[in-house]
Amino acid sequence: MKIDKALVENYKLNINSGQINRFFFSEGKNAPVRKRLPARLDDFVRIIMYCNFIDRLNVCARDEQHQIEIPVYDLPFWKGEEEQLIKILWSLYRRDFSLDFLCDTSQKPKTQIQMKLFDEGQRELLLFSEGLDSIAAATEFPKATLVHVVKSTYTESHMKNVMNLFPERKIETITYGLRGENLPLDTGISNSRGLIFLGLASIHLYLNKSNTLITGENGVMMHNPPLFEGSKPTRTMDPNFVRLLQGLLSDIYGEDIQIKTPFLKMTKKEVLEIAKQNLKENFKTAIECSYSCFSQQPRGNETKMCGRCCACLLRTISIRSLQGYDNSTYERSPFSEDFSDGKGAVNVMDLMRFSRGVLQYKLPYVAAKIVKQDEELFHRFAQDVMDTIRNVPEKSYHLKIESERPIFL
Repeated sequence: MKIDKALVENYKLNINSGQINRFFFSEGKNAPVRKRLPARLDDFVRIIMYCNFIDRLNVCARDEQHQIEIPVYDLPFWKGEEEQLIKILWSLYRRDFSLDFLCDTSQKPKTQIQMKLFDEGQRELLLFSEGLDSIAAATEFPKATLVHVVKSTYTESHMKNVMNLFPERKIETITYGLRGENLPLDTGISNSRGLIFLGLASIHLYLNKSNTLITGENGVMMHNPPLFEGSKPTRTMDPNFVRLLQGLLSDIYGEDIQIKTPFLKMTKKEVLEIAKQNLKENFKTAIECSYSCFSQQPRGNETKMCGRCCACLLRTISIRSLQGYDNSTYERSPFSEDFSDGKGAVNVMDLMRFSRGVLQYKLPYVAAKIVKQDEELFHRFAQDVMDTIRNVPEKSYHLKIESERPIFL
């Protein structure tokens, strides 16, 4: 498929410097005068938004080569980075891309990133959300500036509750949105998720004069195997992708940029153990005010987590595995619903099948290949899943029978 100027105009996409600049600088009446981003950073955000466009169109469901035309200001630089970008896209999509950079001469910023921009001892940046992994990371890196990347449809109620845990912390907010007409709905789950969140957050390396970005995602989700029937590994925070992005950012900035992944070797339960140790009596509050659901879009003041999507399921199993119960509020429990009711119990069954496959070394090829990258991590995760589900008191009859099946190692 060819993604060119004609296709972009057909959807009336608004991907330009004016919109990009509003992601990072306030437009309020009393806001400081906005400065244009340097050309390379403006270009980089535009590339990220084009990837978001690719996900919205779901073009990578087609097994073919895709050609993308992207207008940029710093044409020589991106020509030199073409091979690196193609590797990044392959790591995310497992598809071949052909990139065609076009010179954009409209409103080109005069400023450019300067060499030796960063000083020793500058604060680190932490990619932050209302999820439990990033809350744990915030407790481990108490001096890091928090960077929150959100969609334009998001309401701030959840984040305000979470920030009560860190009343003295500085937080930077990036509100982005792909504007156009007749676009397919954004499901919130995409191959470019890691590029959107890490990539947009990385602009604050320039704005905050820092050279280190931290993501608190746990190891299971970074490797992101197909845990559920029909799901595909998106590799959104895969270690290989993070390494490639770190190299690209170092080229953009002309400086050694670090992306730290402190929880790469940990399950979500183990990450929660860190949060519990650091937050002490506030850990209960963290459970109550945090938010992990993929299904509730957009989120409002009274929106509950669905309790049935993969994010909710991994959340509740990790919490229950750690402390024996989960005091989060969900619309319904995936353990008590019957198979005729919906996807919750089916997702539990899929997760149990995956966990048995890990423990018995009997997984399909793609899943086995991903698990092989850190077998100890996935064995701990699988054992926690099986032990936790067996001990859930409100299980439906089907799950009770299935969870009692022995595992032969």
